[in-house]
Amino acid sequence: MAREINSSRFNSIFWKILSPQTKRIFSDTVKIPLRKAIVHFAEMYPEPTHDNCTVRNTHILLDIKDEFAKHDNNKTRTPMILAALKILICEYEHDIYYRKRADWFVDQLKASTWSNRSGAPDSDVYAECWVNDTGPKRPSTWLEAVLHRRKNGISISSTER
Repeated sequence: MAREINSSRFNSIFWKILSPQTKRIFSDTVKIPLRKAIVHFAEMYPEPTHDNCTVRNTHILLDIKDEFAKHDNNKTRTPMILAALKILICEYEHDIYYRKRADWFVDQLKASTWSNRSGAPDSDVYAECWVNDTGPKRPSTWLEAVLHRRKNGISISSTER
């Protein structure tokens, strides 16, 4: 199932979306409107709770969403992520078609070689996950990120090249 990863940065989705020439255009025409649309459509769903949901895995999803909400407070992205989770949870709860497919994805992740983002063993891979608008400045370019990782002894796995 695993495939060889093309390490050419210039042929990657990363470069097509985040290159200096396309980053602002892609953000303004795709990402920001998509975030707003997801939040808008999520508002049409009822609020899922432990009281109004009956499927065991839905309760697990609700607990994960609540735990996520405790940690993440990015002003622009957290509302979209919570809205997407609300949609996922509602669809999982009421529609067997989506429930079976979501279960299939979870099984595939468990059976795969999915790894943490850094690829560095014994590292706290989630510590930097919760850095947000009020936290330390994040690298703004690919080069800054690479230099930051080298300076801090963080290896760059082949999946991130």
